[in-house]
Amino acid sequence: MMEYEKLIEDPLLKRAFHAWWIYNNNIYLHGGVDKYNSLKEPFEDVVEIQLPSKSVQPAKCKNFGPRKSHHRAIIIDEKWVCLIGGWDGRQRTSTVHALNMETFEWTNLSVDALCSPPVGLSGHTCTKVGLREIIISGREGGVRMQRRYGSVYKLTVNIENLSYNYKELPIHISSRSGHVSCLLEKNSMLNLIVGGGRDSDSAEIVGTWPKKQINFSHNVHELELRLKAHLPSQRVETQKRPVANLLIPTKPRSLRYHAAIEAGCLCLVHGGEVFGRARDTISGDIFVHNNVASKWWVKTCTAPILKRMGHSLWYDDGYLYIISGIGSNGKIPDGSVVSIPL
Repeated sequence: MMEYEKLIEDPLLKRAFHAWWIYNNNIYLHGGVDKYNSLKEPFEDVVEIQLPSKSVQPAKCKNFGPRKSHHRAIIIDEKWVCLIGGWDGRQRTSTVHALNMETFEWTNLSVDALCSPPVGLSGHTCTKVGLREIIISGREGGVRMQRRYGSVYKLTVNIENLSYNYKELPIHISSRSGHVSCLLEKNSMLNLIVGGGRDSDSAEIVGTWPKKQINFSHNVHELELRLKAHLPSQRVETQKRPVANLLIPTKPRSLRYHAAIEAGCLCLVHGGEVFGRARDTISGDIFVHNNVASKWWVKTCTAPILKRMGHSLWYDDGYLYIISGIGSNGKIPDGSVVSIPL
């Protein structure tokens, strides 16, 4: 898991704290900023990455989209990309914008009249738990930022009416921003777990759902099998792989703006900014968590090009892809896509 290759480098990828999604096996990035703690307005463009041809190009949207950073993207009804919350250059928002991936046309959705939306969201997480239902967790903006806890909302998107509705759930988690969330298997259920985003190595379960309620892509269980091959075993000799490739039992330190991928009962966590460090604050380490065994493992990665925060992470066909994000200097985005064979 130490081998890597820089596949693509392009000025359009020099961004961080963007939203991203997969459509027709291409990677799309929206928004973001050009440096850490940028005072400029966020980008409003959409960038398309085609890995087979190693090409990067602007998506040809028919109208202008929102300027956002520190936001999230969720696909609804297979073709609608919903951008949720984020920083617009002046304030944290809870607005939802939709991009039709068939026509590349932006639509502003309206909030239901009786809805009580979050004060503002940035560095939050969004997890799809139904066809149009999304669980949102994280610290809110405004005066609610002073709360000692984070809120949890259920967002329901009604594409036909071009509207959305927030409902605050009776759940409080630790105050977090820049954290990750993963739906992980345990017995016949899925646990929604959040971690990071605060000066603590603790993780929390937000809720549980039946496995049959949520459909995952084939990549999820393929990645689970590949990760298990790297976990320590009592029969290392029979697995025909170097002991050096095994992960070491270690829990991650306090991280924020790291990235995570679900893999059945496992999750893979990469990068992020490490709390409490005076220098070398950006991590490139890869962690794996087993939700059933409640154990962590790590593979230390010291190569500067693998150190990222506010980046994207994707797995496909045996490779982990690290995309954009703040680089090892902790200030400027790295405009590259790097692949790691698993």
